Amino acid sequence: MPPRKTTTGWLAGALYALLLVAAPVVHGGAVRGVDLALWVARVAVNEGAFKNRPEAALVWQTARSSGRTTEKRAAWLAKHSPRVHGSRPCVRGNCFWTPNLTRSAAMPDGLKIPLDYWTVRVSPLWVDTLRYVDWMVSGDRTSEDPCPITPKTWGCEADRKRAMLEGLYPIGCRGTLDDGFTYEKHCWSSERRWLCDKRFEPSVQTDGPSVLWASVASLR
Repeated sequence: MPPRKTTTGWLAGALYALLLVAAPVVHGGAVRGVDLALWVARVAVNEGAFKNRPEAALVWQTARSSGRTTEKRAAWLAKHSPRVHGSRPCVRGNCFWTPNLTRSAAMPDGLKIPLDYWTVRVSPLWVDTLRYVDWMVSGDRTSEDPCPITPKTWGCEADRKRAMLEGLYPIGCRGTLDDGFTYEKHCWSSERRWLCDKRFEPSVQTDGPSVLWASVASLR
């Protein structure tokens, strides 16, 4: 079972964070200095996952499929989210502070909010997210996967047109803030049944292609 969400406020979060700092990092498959769970949690929070566990699970499901080792998965995260774990500078948004999140309850550099607000309201959310990701990554778990098929990447509605121009189709993941995307060949079952978001099935329907698909296909 996944860990319960933090319900007792900042004190429980602070105690968990202290335990993490005091003990060696054994969760998340940290190998050769790479704490994969921490990397996944940072990217998830960068995407807005503080109050959305399925979003964190989406990041993990995608990263998990990118390689079999911690190093390969971390390398993929750095390439996919270079403003969090790569060399690309942050221009705007959460990436000014998410790369500085640690396994302590300390407010990260770059986050411009009152310290009291971080301590009481935000820090418990970070600790809860990290605990949840620790649980998934340490067991290489698939039970929380929000997407019915493995995504190659993820994005919001604003990313959809660009993704489809690159041959990626929305999957229709459950409960996430973003959606997962994969290539058309992965959207078909062996019985030629469309497994991705039904609204974007490229086949011609009895009444012709859907208006939604045609509006996107016209951009290709």
